[in-house]
Amino acid sequence: MTAQRRTRRWRVAAIGLAAGLVLPLAACAGPAQQPQASGPTHITFWNWYQGSDGPTVEALVKKFNESQSKVVVDMTIMPKDTMIQKLLPAYASGDGPTLIAVGHEMTTQYITKKVVQPIDDFYGEGKLDKSVLPKATIDATTYDGKLYGAPMSAAPLMLYYNKTLFAKAGVNPPTTLTEMAEAAKKITVYKEGENTTNIYGLAQGMFSGIHSWTAYFRNDGGGYVSEDRKKSILDSPENIKVLNYWTDLFRNSHISPIGISVPDAQALFAAGRAGMVIDGPWGAGNYKKSGVDFGVVAFPKGSVTQTTMIVGTPILVASGISDAQRQASLEFLKFWNSTESQTTWAVKSGYPPTRSDIPMADLSANPVPEMFTKAVGAESHMRGVVNFQTILDDVVNPAIQKVMNGQGTAEEVLPEASKQLQALLG
Repeated sequence: MTAQRRTRRWRVAAIGLAAGLVLPLAACAGPAQQPQASGPTHITFWNWYQGSDGPTVEALVKKFNESQSKVVVDMTIMPKDTMIQKLLPAYASGDGPTLIAVGHEMTTQYITKKVVQPIDDFYGEGKLDKSVLPKATIDATTYDGKLYGAPMSAAPLMLYYNKTLFAKAGVNPPTTLTEMAEAAKKITVYKEGENTTNIYGLAQGMFSGIHSWTAYFRNDGGGYVSEDRKKSILDSPENIKVLNYWTDLFRNSHISPIGISVPDAQALFAAGRAGMVIDGPWGAGNYKKSGVDFGVVAFPKGSVTQTTMIVGTPILVASGISDAQRQASLEFLKFWNSTESQTTWAVKSGYPPTRSDIPMADLSANPVPEMFTKAVGAESHMRGVVNFQTILDDVVNPAIQKVMNGQGTAEEVLPEASKQLQALLG
């Protein structure tokens, strides 16, 4: 490795596809516990911000590095799946990063494996101000009474709607799930076999991205696990009713294609062929570029409550690092969550700022962040569950898909799936 490469202040790893080959373009960051020579303290930072928000992350890290001479953040950005595969082996071999940014739903896994450490002392006067940071992130990174994370980003899932299709169907943006279903039926223009021209009231993704089904269940009184996270409630009467209701709408009223991925759902909305899609602020730029005249409203209220999934990425601090690296980590987290940095982050990325005390007038250059501050009941639905991703991939999504495909009713499918979920809870 050249001297120039060693002193580079941020690094981005990307995966390139050429002729079917996956080619790594940059090496991963160095060991988190390397002895520090004289000079600035180096800390390594892994995250998966590869999308349109990536350049803003790079610019802010570069700004931090250039704003002072005591700390250098060596950042590596890689695909999400790649990062997840590498993290635990890297920590096991002593080569793990100082800082990681992972989803809310993944934090408990790394906490229980003791590869990250509590940072309660990072909060307080002159440090991080818990009172202005997202409660969902604080809740999701609190385990056994100790706080393990600080926010990098937090954005709720909300309901995008196509204003043109809504006007044509004579419907208003929904405020309840019942209104959402009725609007979807009126917007849908479906003919069997016309897969390239059908207009759907809703584009509901099932996999390969954000999971929004939790809100459907929770808003009508259901959910996946009990509040103490010890018992599966997947086969509750409320869940059975919800799944049968939406299955009927999907199969018989054709309000959405069945079994499409989240990217496919986003593509349908961008093409003007779906009246609604559930998405975060990252989708706004693509929809605008595609020429869709859209609005954004809170995920609709159910018969019991109104909540939505917050897609959050806290930054966690590795265990076993030096005192100097720990202090350097605090300095970077303070910088990232400062008023100035979060104003830049919101305006450039479209995410709402992590701070609640930034005036909306300061974000006027980009209207999207303000839209996403209007979510109701945004929370991390599965906080504290160790096997969250496995539960979704191997239990919940297949069960929903099976019912949607007509391979069994919710009454038949959910009890067995609930047993599988319970086994994963331990």
